[in-house]
Amino acid sequence: MFGEQAVLPITDFATAFGTLQMRVIAMLLVADIVLGIVAAIARKSFNFNKVANFMATGVLPYLFGFAVVEMVASGFVTYGWIASTIVFVAIILKLLGSVISNLANLGVNMPAVLKKAT
Repeated sequence: MFGEQAVLPITDFATAFGTLQMRVIAMLLVADIVLGIVAAIARKSFNFNKVANFMATGVLPYLFGFAVVEMVASGFVTYGWIASTIVFVAIILKLLGSVISNLANLGVNMPAVLKKAT
Protein backbone atom coordinates (compact mmCIF):
# COMPACT_ATOMS: atom_id res chain seq x y z
CA MET A 1 0.00 0.00 0.00
CA PHE A 2 2.63 2.55 0.99
CA GLY A 3 5.29 1.31 -1.44
CA GLU A 4 2.99 1.48 -4.45
CA GLN A 5 2.10 4.59 -6.30
CA ALA A 6 -0.84 4.67 -8.65
CA VAL A 7 -0.27 6.34 -11.98
CA LEU A 8 -3.10 8.80 -12.35
CA PRO A 9 -3.59 11.33 -15.10
CA ILE A 10 -2.40 14.81 -14.26
CA THR A 11 -5.63 16.74 -14.10
CA ASP A 12 -4.49 20.17 -13.02
CA PHE A 13 -1.69 22.46 -14.02
CA ALA A 14 -0.32 22.76 -10.47
CA THR A 15 0.37 19.03 -10.33
CA ALA A 16 2.23 19.16 -13.63
CA PHE A 17 4.61 21.77 -12.17
CA GLY A 18 5.46 19.62 -9.15
CA THR A 19 7.15 16.75 -10.98
CA LEU A 20 10.83 15.89 -10.76
CA GLN A 21 11.24 16.57 -14.48
CA MET A 22 9.81 20.05 -14.07
CA ARG A 23 12.16 20.78 -11.17
CA VAL A 24 15.16 19.66 -13.25
CA ILE A 25 14.04 21.90 -16.13
CA ALA A 26 13.57 24.82 -13.71
CA MET A 27 17.03 24.34 -12.18
CA LEU A 28 18.68 24.26 -15.62
CA LEU A 29 16.73 27.35 -16.65
CA VAL A 30 17.94 29.20 -13.56
CA ALA A 31 21.53 28.15 -14.26
CA ASP A 32 21.17 29.22 -17.91
CA ILE A 33 19.70 32.60 -17.00
CA VAL A 34 22.29 33.36 -14.32
CA LEU A 35 25.21 32.31 -16.54
CA GLY A 36 23.77 34.26 -19.47
CA ILE A 37 23.45 37.42 -17.39
CA VAL A 38 26.96 37.02 -15.95
CA ALA A 39 28.38 36.42 -19.46
CA ALA A 40 26.56 39.50 -20.80
CA ILE A 41 27.86 41.64 -17.93
CA ALA A 42 31.39 40.31 -18.50
CA ARG A 43 31.16 41.20 -22.21
CA LYS A 44 29.62 44.55 -21.25
CA SER A 45 26.59 43.84 -23.43
CA PHE A 46 23.96 43.39 -20.71
CA ASN A 47 20.56 44.78 -21.65
CA PHE A 48 17.64 44.38 -19.24
CA ASN A 49 15.16 44.36 -22.12
CA LYS A 50 16.81 41.24 -23.51
CA VAL A 51 16.27 39.51 -20.16
CA ALA A 52 12.55 40.28 -20.29
CA ASN A 53 12.34 39.04 -23.88
CA PHE A 54 14.22 35.88 -22.96
CA MET A 55 11.79 35.19 -20.12
CA ALA A 56 8.88 35.33 -22.56
CA THR A 57 10.53 33.37 -25.36
CA GLY A 58 13.06 31.15 -23.60
CA VAL A 59 11.63 30.29 -20.21
CA LEU A 60 7.85 30.21 -20.37
CA PRO A 61 7.65 27.93 -23.44
CA TYR A 62 9.80 25.32 -21.71
CA LEU A 63 7.85 25.39 -18.46
CA PHE A 64 4.33 25.64 -19.83
CA GLY A 65 5.09 23.50 -22.87
CA PHE A 66 6.41 20.62 -20.80
CA ALA A 67 3.52 20.96 -18.33
CA VAL A 68 1.06 20.60 -21.22
CA VAL A 69 2.97 17.61 -22.61
CA GLU A 70 2.88 15.96 -19.18
CA MET A 71 -0.84 16.59 -18.80
CA VAL A 72 -1.65 15.17 -22.23
CA ALA A 73 0.78 12.26 -21.90
CA SER A 74 -0.61 11.30 -18.50
CA GLY A 75 -3.91 10.47 -20.19
CA PHE A 76 -2.19 7.84 -22.32
CA VAL A 77 -0.95 5.36 -19.72
CA THR A 78 0.61 2.92 -22.20
CA TYR A 79 2.62 5.30 -24.40
CA GLY A 80 2.30 8.69 -22.74
CA TRP A 81 5.47 8.29 -20.72
CA ILE A 82 7.45 7.73 -23.93
CA ALA A 83 6.33 11.06 -25.41
CA SER A 84 6.94 12.83 -22.11
CA THR A 85 10.43 11.33 -21.82
CA ILE A 86 11.38 12.25 -25.39
CA VAL A 87 10.29 15.87 -24.89
CA PHE A 88 12.05 16.01 -21.50
CA VAL A 89 15.33 14.72 -22.96
CA ALA A 90 15.13 17.20 -25.86
CA ILE A 91 14.58 20.12 -23.46
CA ILE A 92 17.42 18.97 -21.18
CA LEU A 93 19.83 18.66 -24.12
CA LYS A 94 18.89 22.13 -25.37
CA LEU A 95 19.35 23.69 -21.92
CA LEU A 96 22.65 21.88 -21.30
CA GLY A 97 23.90 23.17 -24.65
CA SER A 98 22.96 26.69 -23.66
CA VAL A 99 24.65 26.37 -20.25
CA ILE A 100 27.81 25.04 -21.90
CA SER A 101 27.71 27.90 -24.41
CA ASN A 102 27.38 30.45 -21.61
CA LEU A 103 30.30 28.87 -19.75
CA ALA A 104 32.38 29.09 -22.92
CA ASN A 105 31.39 32.77 -23.24
CA LEU A 106 32.74 33.29 -19.73
CA GLY A 107 36.09 31.88 -20.80
CA VAL A 108 35.82 28.46 -19.18
CA ASN A 109 38.02 26.00 -21.07
CA MET A 110 35.89 23.35 -22.73
CA PRO A 111 36.95 19.98 -24.13
CA ALA A 112 37.10 19.87 -27.94
CA VAL A 113 33.97 17.69 -28.08
CA LEU A 114 31.93 20.35 -26.29
CA LYS A 115 33.38 23.21 -28.34
CA LYS A 116 32.05 21.61 -31.51
CA ALA A 117 28.62 21.22 -29.92
CA THR A 118 28.35 24.93 -29.12
